[in-house]
Amino acid sequence: MASADHQMEAGCPSPTSSPSSPLSSRRTKSLLQDSKEEEWDSTCYDITKLTYWTAFTMIEGSAWENKALWGSIGRSYVVSLFMAALTWFTPYATLISSTSLMKMGTFLTVFIGFMLGFFISSSIERWYHATDAFMQLLDAVRKLQMQLAALGVAEHYVSTITRYGMLSAWLLNLNLHLHCHCRPGMQIEQDDVDDQEHIQELWETLDRFRPHLTTPNEKVTLMQYNDSYALIWTWVASLIGRMAHDGDIPPMASPTYGRILDLIQQAFASLRDARTPFHVKAPFVYIHTLVILVHVNG
Repeated sequence: MASADHQMEAGCPSPTSSPSSPLSSRRTKSLLQDSKEEEWDSTCYDITKLTYWTAFTMIEGSAWENKALWGSIGRSYVVSLFMAALTWFTPYATLISSTSLMKMGTFLTVFIGFMLGFFISSSIERWYHATDAFMQLLDAVRKLQMQLAALGVAEHYVSTITRYGMLSAWLLNLNLHLHCHCRPGMQIEQDDVDDQEHIQELWETLDRFRPHLTTPNEKVTLMQYNDSYALIWTWVASLIGRMAHDGDIPPMASPTYGRILDLIQQAFASLRDARTPFHVKAPFVYIHTLVILVHVNG
């Protein structure tokens, strides 16, 4: 998100404050405070280093950085010790046939491996889908900018529409982080992240990263809506209609005007496509069954 955005905004000053600086004193742990879009990207890594033993020392961004994973490993270790002690002190434990237990363990291992492989494949596919939606959004902004420039539209109109497009992309990015960027154990589903406090936090983060993307009047208006990233494209469509009425672009009956609206609709549709993998989760019965089997096998 950040790298593509830098290409769209070449020449713009970079933010001087650190992404890890405190956002608000209202809460001890902010949902967006640990966001590191400007510092680290999970898709930017040297794959050649993974072929050496140094792969075991790579902690940042890996599964080993998850505290919940270490907690689960510790609990499994304690249960294993307890079961070993129970077996040792249980009379006639040696009379129990271990062959059947080994067969059941092998079956569970293969079955869980298959289900986990399917789950990981589905997760990667959802990630690619969300990433592709963001790329389509930025691509629509670029095409819209190129189309208006080719038509000889005034520079301030082109600049405004491009700025609106980048503002929509950044608001969508931060909104998704606000809903999904949380540490294990946080009661994120029980919190209302669309209240005024979280919206204020989102705009504070935007001001830290890209303060030049919005004006004070626009900020006041957009802060009244939870889906401000979608409202912006209504502004763009309205501005395009006004430009057609004033003669800055071909009239509404022309194919060129239809092409411009198609780009706006493409951008709007990409907003939905980017949100879907985050807000539409896998069915609970599938995830619950998989988790139970993993715990039992562990």
